Amino acid sequence: MKNLTRIKNSIMFQCLILCILVFSGCVSVGLQKAAPDIKTYSLELNAPHQAAASNAPVSVRVNAFSAVPFFNDRYLAYRSGETTYEQDFYNQLITAPAKLIQDEVAVWLKGSPLVAVVVTPSMVTAADYAVDGRVIELSGDYRSESSPKAVVKIQMTVSGGHAGANTVLSQKIYVAEIPMKQISPVVLTEGWSQGLGQIMTGFEADLGLCLTTQAKKQA
Repeated sequence: MKNLTRIKNSIMFQCLILCILVFSGCVSVGLQKAAPDIKTYSLELNAPHQAAASNAPVSVRVNAFSAVPFFNDRYLAYRSGETTYEQDFYNQLITAPAKLIQDEVAVWLKGSPLVAVVVTPSMVTAADYAVDGRVIELSGDYRSESSPKAVVKIQMTVSGGHAGANTVLSQKIYVAEIPMKQISPVVLTEGWSQGLGQIMTGFEADLGLCLTTQAKKQA
């Protein structure tokens, strides 16, 4: 009788263990299925460099860019109302917008005929001029579903020159609004790339004027 009881208890214990293992497997499979599908995007600029160098190329330090807090998250941001913005957890940039745009600006200036050397924040080399940027807006304007736009707004500041490293020579807010054929993360990030290219074309032209003015003052 005791043996029969032991056998029953053993069977019950084994069944309990089996149920636990099966339940754990179901939970594990469920968690795997529930894992979010997150896609990442980058920005890519094509630099035509229409600015002409009327003076000797200079060295430029590209300082670390900053951003309005809401627009410095990696999540793509959408404007759905006059005062309403949303973030998309499932579609993100590969890094924070300020850092991503800072790197693209440095690459652009490296190819500019106005600039001989680009100094990045990690370098201790001195430079003739410094460029600072602040991302004010980086969003998809979806207030009108029939005419969505990719919006880029950046404040660019140039300082330095013969007046001293902390002297602001130029500060301007650049805005680009690129019409989108449809609402999608791919089209949005392509629009941002195009908009940033337009902004950098304008900034490069303004930088050329600034350098010309400084060269005349030094003459």
